[in-house]
Amino acid sequence: MSLASISLRDIISKTPPIISPNDVIAKARRLMIRHGVKTVVIVKDDKPIGILTVNRIRNILFDKELKTRPLDNLMVSDFMETEFQSLSLHENLITAAEALLTYRSPAVVVEPDGSVYGIVDAYDLLGPYSRLSKSDTVVSDVYYKDPPVASPSHSIYNVMDKMLKTGYEAVVIIDKMKRPIGIITSTDLATIPPVIYQRTSHRIIRDSERRSIYIKYSMPVAEDVMSSPVFVANMDDLLIDAALRMYVESIGTLPVVDDANRLVGIITKYDILKDLVRWEKH
Repeated sequence: MSLASISLRDIISKTPPIISPNDVIAKARRLMIRHGVKTVVIVKDDKPIGILTVNRIRNILFDKELKTRPLDNLMVSDFMETEFQSLSLHENLITAAEALLTYRSPAVVVEPDGSVYGIVDAYDLLGPYSRLSKSDTVVSDVYYKDPPVASPSHSIYNVMDKMLKTGYEAVVIIDKMKRPIGIITSTDLATIPPVIYQRTSHRIIRDSERRSIYIKYSMPVAEDVMSSPVFVANMDDLLIDAALRMYVESIGTLPVVDDANRLVGIITKYDILKDLVRWEKH
C-alpha cells in the first residue's frame, strides 16, 4: 500500500470542537484543553467560516494590549482566521501533505455537502509516513542547524519572542553544556494555567565565585512550563524512525543531538512532509 492510496477519511477519526463566531476566546481555549486539540473550527449555518489555532491563542495571551483583558471578553469573530484551506475527505495523503506544506496551517476536512468532517494537521501524516514510506533519508539530511534555544531561567516572554522571531512552534531549553533538558511549544504557552502568573517563587543559585544568591521573582520562567524530559533524535537516525517517535509522543518538533547529547538542531513535522512528498513522487 502506498501513501497515495490512503485518503483523509482513513486517518481522521473524530470531529474537532466546533464553535460559533459569537463565542468567546475563553471557551475556545477551554475546548482545546479539554479535547487535547490544537485547532477549533468556527461554523455558521453548518459550514466552516474560520479556524482558531493554539498559535492564535498564544499570541492573544502574550499581546501587550490584550493580556490585561479577560479572555471571556474577547470574541472569536475578532480573532479567527478566515483564510484557511479546506480539503475533501476523499483527498489522498500526498495531496494533503502538499496543501499543508503550502499553508503551514491545519486544514478543515469537509463532507461533500461542505459540512465539517474533521481537521488534518501535518502531525496526522507522521504515522502513515513512518509505516509506509520507503524513504532512506536520515535526520542529518534535513535538520535545521540553528534552532531557537533558551535557558531554564529565561522568562516565558523571552521564549515567546524567540518563537515569533524565528517562526518555529517550539523553543528548546538547554543547560550550560548545551544539552536539551526541556522544550516549550506553542501549546504550552497557550494553555498555561493563569495561576502561574500570580505566584511568587524563589530559588538559590551560585555565581562564578560560588556565593549563594537568593532570588525572588513573580515572572514565570522557562523551567516553570517546559516539558521534560525531552525526546530527541540522533544525527544518523532514519527520518521514518524520528517520525514514528514524534507520532507516538504527539509532538511536532524533535531536537537533534550529537553523540555527547549536545543540541545541534531540530526537525519539525513539516520536514517529514517534505520527505513524504519527495519520496512518493520519486
